[in-house]
Amino acid sequence: MGGGPVADGIERLTADGAPFAVADGTYAHGPRTLREFVEATWGYGDRTFLVHEGTRTTYREFFDEACGLARLLLGEYGLVPGDRVVVALRNLPAWQVAFWAAQLAGLVAVPLNAWWTEDECAYALDDCAPRALLVDGERVGRVRAWARERKVPGIVFHGPAEEGFAAYVPDRDPYLGPPPVDVLPEHDSTIVYTSGTTGRPKG
Repeated sequence: MGGGPVADGIERLTADGAPFAVADGTYAHGPRTLREFVEATWGYGDRTFLVHEGTRTTYREFFDEACGLARLLLGEYGLVPGDRVVVALRNLPAWQVAFWAAQLAGLVAVPLNAWWTEDECAYALDDCAPRALLVDGERVGRVRAWARERKVPGIVFHGPAEEGFAAYVPDRDPYLGPPPVDVLPEHDSTIVYTSGTTGRPKG
């Protein structure tokens, strides 16, 4: 052991035969990918998906909007499945749309900590080498210089368009659905970075 009291406790609780033993398993009828998981939400239709400041969004509205962004990323931005796309937004409904749109497009979503500084963002951006940036109006200033130097395009949620960054316009066409891409269980779906409290964030 030797990882400190918390690490030791976790190891004891998750060891073979312990109350929270970790075991690999296969779900017979569960979704095989995050794309399949989010596609299943469409079946909840007009039920409430989330509520933000009194505004309710249904599963259908969420799914249609995520599909629209997925089509945009592959169509207008020319991304292909497997490309990385950064999600740098506050904890708002748009974050859900951005992350799940990446899954529907077969892209690798790379969420960045919304509290990170420009330097911390630049480090992660250099590390993950995204093909596009999905940011909000507050975080665009932290990635702007990096994006312009490398000519990586972006979309701004809750903020105006500027050089290299288009303003997000929702596409909720209910008839087009997600883009027709094959996403398999062995494909990468997301890269999550550590907080970087003891050094550079690791993804």
